[in-house]
Amino acid sequence: MAQGVARTLPDARLTVTDLDEAMVAAAAARLHRHPGVRVERADVTALPYPGGSFDVVTAYLMLHHVGDWRDSLSESARVLRPGGVFIGYDLTDTPLARAVHRLEGSAHRIIAAAELREALAVAGFTDIAVDTSVREHLMRFRAFKRAV
Repeated sequence: MAQGVARTLPDARLTVTDLDEAMVAAAAARLHRHPGVRVERADVTALPYPGGSFDVVTAYLMLHHVGDWRDSLSESARVLRPGGVFIGYDLTDTPLARAVHRLEGSAHRIIAAAELREALAVAGFTDIAVDTSVREHLMRFRAFKRAV
């Protein structure tokens, strides 16, 4: 996703994070040609950035791998400037998603769309949209940080 954004918006400044060192190394190798992109190791439940640092925060197919995913929503809200947007997509809590992740053996906590919508509101977001697609297996979301 970051590579596509960097190509489309070459003047944008992007910060790409992951907790896993191997993922950070892979992203850094893939994105090294884009001068406006920095890749860092960071825990989404305790981001190392000051409040109000970003205009946009994105999350792509990762919330269900975060044990304290609600904390990641609060952190996303904290680092967004007032009026900033949090967007992304993730799996929806379906029997298929649960079965695939059980077989895969990765740590996960699949989230229902209604559960995400409620947690975004609790984290301080407004104008929340959570829409499911692909036969209810995927959800796209968008939420704004309250303007001051």
